[in-house]
Parts: sequence; structure tokens; C-alpha cells
Amino acid sequence: METALDVYMLTHFTGDETFSLELAGPLPEVCPQHGRPAVSRKSEVVQFWRTSRGIEQVTAGLFIWEFLRRILSVLALRRFRIPVTVATLHGTWPVCGRCVTRSAVLRWIAILLGFAGIPMIIAAFIANQLGVSRIPVGFIIAFFPGWLPCGLFVACAAHQGSRDFVRFDTITDQEHLMLRVGPDFPSS
Repeated sequence: METALDVYMLTHFTGDETFSLELAGPLPEVCPQHGRPAVSRKSEVVQFWRTSRGIEQVTAGLFIWEFLRRILSVLALRRFRIPVTVATLHGTWPVCGRCVTRSAVLRWIAILLGFAGIPMIIAAFIANQLGVSRIPVGFIIAFFPGWLPCGLFVACAAHQGSRDFVRFDTITDQEHLMLRVGPDFPSS
């Protein structure tokens, strides 16, 4: 189910440069994803990338897809285009208790995975200073490719997922955006 949102242009540039949008009015006090009553409002900037399908909202899924496309392009020795933010949408989004909990859990996962490699770096440095000649293979695999790059990739995806309170369709009109909502969201 979808509902149209009216927005107004904050800044506008031509070509591949960015434009910025803001909600014209507040959303009802209902979570757009679950249709439950909102327990709070989160002020987030929603980013949009230019992809092969148009201007799409940056979500954890799009982040993972574009990252995998870049890896496959490098492996196939092909050029790839790094996605850049071409649009931002500023707004305050109503969120339910489930969304708040999900956001907090994903944010903590991102923090823990992001900092998980620091003790391994310190342990490797201390082992080197103490003259340990052989570092266990399991320790090396836990660091690379375990934490770097896989753990950091999951941390980035979890952080992006913690910021996804609303979902939008591909931007076709800069004055009306289509918000994806649950069945219990009041129509406007």
C-alpha cells in the first residue's frame, strides 16, 4: 500500500547535482511501517541514490546490493559507478515501539561489530612487542577476513538499517513522493 506525500523543495540544482526536499506537513501519529500508534518521532534525513532504476531511497538492502555489484565489477575488471546521494528528504517520522526497539538493537550491533576489531589489533600489537613469533591462524582469520572487511560491512549495513523508519518508492516527481505504508496507516 502506498500514500502520496507532499513535499517542498529546499534547494534545487540541475544536472547530476543534488536536491533537497522537506515534508510539507506532519505525518499522522501512526507508524508508517506497522500502523501502530506512534510512541515518539524521529528526525532523520532520508537519502536517495541514483541507480539504474532511477532515484531510490538508500536502505540496508540497497547498500548491500550496490556493494556486491561493485565487488563483482572489480572481479570482472569492469568499470563501476560509485553511487552518490542525489536527493535528501528532511522530516520527522512517527515511530512505534517495535521500530524504536529494532533501531536500538541494530545500532548496538553496528557499534559492537565496529569496535570488535580494536581488541584484536591491540592483542596483535602486544604479541609483536613481546616477541611472539607465531600468531594462531584462527586469530588471523578472525581479523581478516572476519572483522575486516566482513564485520565492518555488516556493521555498516546494520547502521543503515537502524535509520530506516520509512520506505519510499523511486522518485519520479519531485513534488509528490510515494510513501510505502502498512495496511493500518490512515489514508490522506
